[in-house]
Amino acid sequence: MKEYAIAVVIATMVVTIFAEDHPITPIPTSCPATDSEDYTVHIAHESDCTKFYKCQQGKAIEMSCPYMNKQKTKRLHFNALYQVCDWPTSAGCEFTTIPAEKPTPPLNPGNGSLTCDDAEEGAAIPHNTRCYLFYECTEGESVLRECPENTNYDPIAQRCLPLDQSNCKLTDPCRNYRREEGTFLADPTSCKHVYYCKGRQTTRYECDEGAEWSVQDAKCLPREDADCVRRRDYW
Repeated sequence: MKEYAIAVVIATMVVTIFAEDHPITPIPTSCPATDSEDYTVHIAHESDCTKFYKCQQGKAIEMSCPYMNKQKTKRLHFNALYQVCDWPTSAGCEFTTIPAEKPTPPLNPGNGSLTCDDAEEGAAIPHNTRCYLFYECTEGESVLRECPENTNYDPIAQRCLPLDQSNCKLTDPCRNYRREEGTFLADPTSCKHVYYCKGRQTTRYECDEGAEWSVQDAKCLPREDADCVRRRDYW
């Protein structure tokens, strides 16, 4: 129990608690251009519950929640509503990330994720799920950047290029989706599954037994009522 108590203390030091632990609505989804004098805004990570972004002068700086056990094998989850690192059962982070089939090789193969730890100052690292996002390495920190509308980040040219000129190899179904309002995208390989694209998050849902996703009705229906024919060939 001692290590859990320590984790909670550390968690409260990592992020600022707003309004004495009252929920924040609407939940912030982007960094404000100007920092508030009263509090720091934090943004949920798009693919990892144990990470979040700290907003600083309009920049989104990637951070990690503290470990929740002595062995340092599990971390707390970011609670976007309360803006704190919280127990996984209370944080409310339930999205399922759909990784790319051929992920971009990490700069640091040891930890299996993209990082600025071993990168040169000013280096740019491709995002792992969105073609229009990338990380700029600034003083050892991973600062999230976004390409202008109708452009994607090109890892070869190391800059944002028009969509027809960029070389984005990500296979995430929502790799080009930018809008905060969510939309469903039928899984081209399975009648039982559907992707939900929302901002920087990709969630894959599965219909109940005997049901399939209907593109026309935008919901799961009994198999005989769904309009999925072509995708059954992939089973």
